[in-house]
Amino acid sequence: RSSDLYALSIVESKSCIYCAQLKKDLKTEESLKKALEGMDLYTLLYESYTLVRTNIGGKLVELPEKDLARKLNATSFPNLIFYDKRGNIILQIPGYLPPKEFACVINYVKNEKFKEIKLQDYMKKCV
Repeated sequence: RSSDLYALSIVESKSCIYCAQLKKDLKTEESLKKALEGMDLYTLLYESYTLVRTNIGGKLVELPEKDLARKLNATSFPNLIFYDKRGNIILQIPGYLPPKEFACVINYVKNEKFKEIKLQDYMKKCV
């Protein structure tokens, strides 16, 4: 299944109101739960020094969450980063997305539409 090939990391910040809203959406919105089925979901805290092991572009690295967020250029929050199992970034979206739009973006990656169509064109049809 193509959904098993992709993952999503959400970079959050302690003082981010939209990060709290996104967390709430992920717990309560059925459309998001359904869209995320089969896709790994990770969260990184921008202020955290907790070590994480991850695959970036095919290379296994271990570094603090804060450094990983910086390496991924995640400087606005929330920051949504979709990537394949080899660690190649497919799509990165800075900022909060309402549930319906977020579900569309998840399906865009999960169903590999990014190989066929630009995100903005896909969103016009989806939302």
